[in-house]
Amino acid sequence: MENKDLKQLQYPVGGYDWPESATEEQIQEWFQTIAEFPAAVQKIVEETSAAQREWPYRPGGWNIRQLVHHTADSHLNSLVRFKWALSEDCPTIKAYDQNGWAAQSDYSNTDLSLSLNFLVALHARWVDLMRSLSEAELQRKYKHPDHEELRTLAGTIGGYAWHCRHHLAHMQLAISSNGDYQ
Repeated sequence: MENKDLKQLQYPVGGYDWPESATEEQIQEWFQTIAEFPAAVQKIVEETSAAQREWPYRPGGWNIRQLVHHTADSHLNSLVRFKWALSEDCPTIKAYDQNGWAAQSDYSNTDLSLSLNFLVALHARWVDLMRSLSEAELQRKYKHPDHEELRTLAGTIGGYAWHCRHHLAHMQLAISSNGDYQ
């Protein structure tokens, strides 16, 4: 497989460009994407067999089961980052090794229903928090240790809406691959 084909599989919705600013309309669309994510993941899990959930979306990529657990972990980290940015002055957040987390036994042994239920509760709470933010709070910033620029909460909402679309596309690619990348 050529590198450009692998890149297309890795980033099926393209990359995320951090905006300098965001309109109210964009932010509302991002809220909607994040709010709808758990139901979309639940639907994919319900419509696939246990064997299909083991299919990766690309050579060397995660499978559906791992993607479900990853999004639960990632979005939990995001909620914590929001809380830090709202309660501290421009904090440096803690990064985490996504692949290291994915290598833990819970990604292969934990029943998916636990992460699915967790996503439902987490997203309901996270979206409630995000929707309550004032314009000033949306502009609060934090520093990610892997990046030079400061990140706003508004831009982060867009980033996680992208993250939802990104991993839903991965799950759809895994299904359409018919297990070709195992």
